[in-house]
Amino acid sequence: AASGSAVRLSDSSDQLRLRLRTEDGFSRFVQTTGPAVISAIAFDSARLPVSLGDWKVDASSWRKSLREGFTGTAYALDLPLAGDLDLVPGMEILIRVEIIDPRAAEPLTAEFSIPVIGPLPERTSE
Repeated sequence: AASGSAVRLSDSSDQLRLRLRTEDGFSRFVQTTGPAVISAIAFDSARLPVSLGDWKVDASSWRKSLREGFTGTAYALDLPLAGDLDLVPGMEILIRVEIIDPRAAEPLTAEFSIPVIGPLPERTSE
């Protein structure tokens, strides 16, 4: 299983910030070797699908994206957006991930939707 938390728009709105957690059947984190292929689509106002990009992440980059922090262990990727769709907070993005891992008999795949959220607010010092 895999899940993503959210897509955070950067200030320039040209990158998806994807956090992906790969899990086994008991919801425990499982480290994978990569490479990975990621696709993202959204829907325009006419409800037509718009591709936001297809990315191939080599095994080395996949391993380097592994992060461990307060919220747990996951893969964190910044991916450049393609397409001609203005993303706004509240939209849903459909994500498809395929991960190659030599320990698995076939590629690991997952499809899920994640919300678009805005950039982090700027910190002000008072």
